[in-house]
Amino acid sequence: MGSPADYLACIQTESERLKAYLRTLSPDARSWPSACGDWEIGDVVAHLTAGGRFFAQSVTNGLQGDVTPLGGRSAAGSANAAQAAEMIANTARTIRQQAGDQLFDQFEASNDHLNAVFAGIGPDAWDTPCYHPWGIIPARNFLNLRIQELTLHGWDMRSPREPDWQLSPAGLPALMELVDTSATSGFLGWAFRPGEKLASPLRYRFEVTGPVSSQRDIVLDGETARLEVAGDAPATATFRCDTATYVMLMFGRLRPEAAMAGSI
Repeated sequence: MGSPADYLACIQTESERLKAYLRTLSPDARSWPSACGDWEIGDVVAHLTAGGRFFAQSVTNGLQGDVTPLGGRSAAGSANAAQAAEMIANTARTIRQQAGDQLFDQFEASNDHLNAVFAGIGPDAWDTPCYHPWGIIPARNFLNLRIQELTLHGWDMRSPREPDWQLSPAGLPALMELVDTSATSGFLGWAFRPGEKLASPLRYRFEVTGPVSSQRDIVLDGETARLEVAGDAPATATFRCDTATYVMLMFGRLRPEAAMAGSI
């Protein structure tokens, strides 16, 4: 959907906006609650710091032909978010404890280093395979992933005290692309929690309007999930929403019942 140049500009803008926000916070803000589960703001910033370091190393390794897992992480595509949640949380807690009062400074350092790594990637290298827990993905997908981290976790930190805070419209194309290209980005396999096989598949249709329009079906059989372009197959249920609502649903920031309140 977007070019690397577009996404690099978005990352730079969102990075600076988040850094500026964090600089306004007092030290005790690290203990404020966020909208990311039971994480406090300090945990979210530590997670972003870890992500910056991991993305930079994984992309650097990939450009050198190395796609082996980093830091005890699972083989590419072998785990989902639920299975990796404890490791992700433990990593954030460790970084937060070790950083202490330097946490926000460490976030800025890791963020700026990652941005420099991105800026150094040549135009012909964006399809280079790199390791990520979601799968072996092209280097360009790390741009989408970083926009995801900055925009969604920025919302996690700000929305409890700023209820009207919205996701940046500039980031929506990158997040939509992560979902729509699940076959290569690995998004759906990572987000889906398998269960018992269903007697017949469920087909949920999403008709998305707004800055990035889309018509997609998510097909679930209990054990697997796949994304398809909406066609003639009858849908179990059809959801009509704007781009931001769809993104918030797909990334777990909005529950379906809340999105549908007053709309049925």
